[in-house]
Amino acid sequence: MFRSLVNTHVEAGDLESAHLYQEALLNLEMRAYGKDSLQFVSSRLEWADWNMNHYLTLSAEETSRTGRKIEDPRVVAAYDNYVAALEIMQNNSRYADQRMITTERKLAALNFIVNRKMHDLSRTPAASTNWQAAVQAQQQKLEQADAAHFFNGSSAFKRAIVYSSSSPQPDYDFIAQRMMELGDWYLLFDRRAAAIDIYSNALEVLTAANIPEKEINRILSPGLPVQTPDLTWQQPAESDQYAGFIDVEFELSRYGVASNPQILSSTEQDTRIEKELIRTIRKCKFRPMIADGTLLDNEKVKLRYYYTL
Repeated sequence: MFRSLVNTHVEAGDLESAHLYQEALLNLEMRAYGKDSLQFVSSRLEWADWNMNHYLTLSAEETSRTGRKIEDPRVVAAYDNYVAALEIMQNNSRYADQRMITTERKLAALNFIVNRKMHDLSRTPAASTNWQAAVQAQQQKLEQADAAHFFNGSSAFKRAIVYSSSSPQPDYDFIAQRMMELGDWYLLFDRRAAAIDIYSNALEVLTAANIPEKEINRILSPGLPVQTPDLTWQQPAESDQYAGFIDVEFELSRYGVASNPQILSSTEQDTRIEKELIRTIRKCKFRPMIADGTLLDNEKVKLRYYYTL
């Protein structure tokens, strides 16, 4: 009943009412199962996901009006319930519950989303007569946030690796993918040397497990842009139609730094879109190229980017 009411209000665009019914459903299931029971884990995860989705769909008007999107109680509810669900699963399933890995990845994504939002809001001019002191205070706050969110996210990814490795029959393909995510996390926070070490460790795991070279290249995804963790919640719209594509070439260092990007060809030769792509490549972070078990430096990379209008 409550779920049907939630869906009805979502379809009508009334997210606030849907939120209240979703919370009522959580409370009902908590009374039925007990807040610390394994049966209640699914409800906690559903409530956490709901809050994060609700948070991410806030209108631009609400964000600009409140200016406090970071402190939104929905973020707090999502974080608290992810952590509580993990504690229950850790106490009851000894890492056997695959939901633990998904939940850790969402915890890392939550830290990334909030950290990025803090940086976005910091670009707003300081409303203070002593603007220099305000800027310094804001910079200190951002540095503290970077450190805290980096630690929380990396810890979540490390725990996901532990869960994957604790299986009686470890899936080394799966373990290496989790290791690559940890390396990507380090790269996103500009800890490039540590990221390279983790990528190399992932390569060692796959090589020791006698994974074929073709599979290793697929798992390590060499030369591809690092996806940000917030993509966990982003689903492509079914109606999206690509307007065209651009082929580009650039040099890639062993630390994932792109240089000398050049447009090779494009469907429309739109200089505005091409310039935007060049700017994006220059600031984007890439996984390093790997061939024959070694990291390559200053390798030429060719990629095709599709775009919409």
